[in-house]
Amino acid sequence: MRLTLRSVNRGCARVLVGCLVLPIVLLGILGALVAVLHVGPPAEVFPAPVTGQRVYDTAGIWSDATGAQAEIIIRAIEDRTGAQVVAYSQGVPGPVDDATIRAQAAALGNQWRVGRAGFDDGEVVLFDIEPNRVHGRIAIVGGDGFRVAYVSDQTAQQIIDERMLPWAARPRPDYDTALVQGLAFINPMVTPEAASRLQLARQVNAVVGIVLAPVLFVLLLGWPLLQWLRFGRDPVYLDDASILLPAPPDGLTAATGALLYDGQFSRRVLTTAMLDLASRGELRFEQQKGLLSKKVLVFPDGLPAATPEDEARRRLNARRPLSDAETYALGKLRAQGGSADEALSDAELLAFGKEASHFQEEIEAHAVAQAWFTAPPQKVMNRWLIQGAIVAVVAAIAFFAGLNVPMSGLVLLGVLLGIAGLATCGIALAMPARTKDGARVRAMLSAYRRTLQKT
Repeated sequence: MRLTLRSVNRGCARVLVGCLVLPIVLLGILGALVAVLHVGPPAEVFPAPVTGQRVYDTAGIWSDATGAQAEIIIRAIEDRTGAQVVAYSQGVPGPVDDATIRAQAAALGNQWRVGRAGFDDGEVVLFDIEPNRVHGRIAIVGGDGFRVAYVSDQTAQQIIDERMLPWAARPRPDYDTALVQGLAFINPMVTPEAASRLQLARQVNAVVGIVLAPVLFVLLLGWPLLQWLRFGRDPVYLDDASILLPAPPDGLTAATGALLYDGQFSRRVLTTAMLDLASRGELRFEQQKGLLSKKVLVFPDGLPAATPEDEARRRLNARRPLSDAETYALGKLRAQGGSADEALSDAELLAFGKEASHFQEEIEAHAVAQAWFTAPPQKVMNRWLIQGAIVAVVAAIAFFAGLNVPMSGLVLLGVLLGIAGLATCGIALAMPARTKDGARVRAMLSAYRRTLQKT
């Protein structure tokens, strides 16, 4: 009989899903989320800036002397630290709220690229003036680097409330003094020492994002892949669709066969054990039809065979072995109560369901004792799932910490660690490995299954 090698085995397919499809889906979701979060005002809302100019009075509320004084203060800040500040006034058709003016200030900073690239150390001081030139609103909005190193959002609002509004909110507003007072309070806070700390933070951010994040990603994703390549793959056992088998392999229980075929424990393994016990006359199932649904009753004590054919069939089924797992399940079912004429109640079945974990341990131990698995499948998966979950938790901490600091390198680290952690959880499903004998028996099960399908 000629045998051919399968093109792709199930374990390899699972690993491909865990390592490629899952990260791609995650990146797609992340990209969509970033796109949604970064939707802002349209580009080119404001006129193009003038090279070298930092104060723009399009609303006509500041005197020439105030504009010159503000330019001097802003130039001193820029010469001392490299940080950039822009003061801008504009007329608005009516009242605006805080969210609107802050969005306008952020749009101006983004459009004009206020602040150095990579440092994000720019700040916009924006005056929105209503047509009566008496009422308006002020906003001070800085880039991430400026807020972290020099003036936080809380401090900026304090400057507006305590230094600028007392002059701008008068019956006869003094916008000149309001601007100068605000800039004069910001000026001493923008120090070379703070600029040095910002430079150091930028270097650390670059190391975390460019070096540490990719290295950890490769290591944390490469380690489970390497372990799967070395220990998690099933031995290749030749199989072909033309191979048929007239009976299941010797010494194999039905439940262990389901475990071996699937490669891991599932509810089907327990169901197979129950059906195996019923085929031997140890249990009995009876379907009860209702108006809207059907219910299956379980009787823990089987009935005597009704015909000689039933008795012969039971003897034939009983020739196959039972493991300690099936014996344990049968004992627990009968311990719940009931008789040949009394079905188990829903509460008793629920109590039996709690024993599934111990049944799983027993059936996996039996498969390992038969040298069909290298280790209990659930323990192997749990070990890798825990590792993947730990990496994912660390990734979440790094991601949200990077958003709060803010620190783009830490955000990237969180994203890559999250992909590595989720991919590890995907690889965990393919980690339980059959031995050579286990792969052989599984191939025999496949052949027997094909026989049943054809006959």
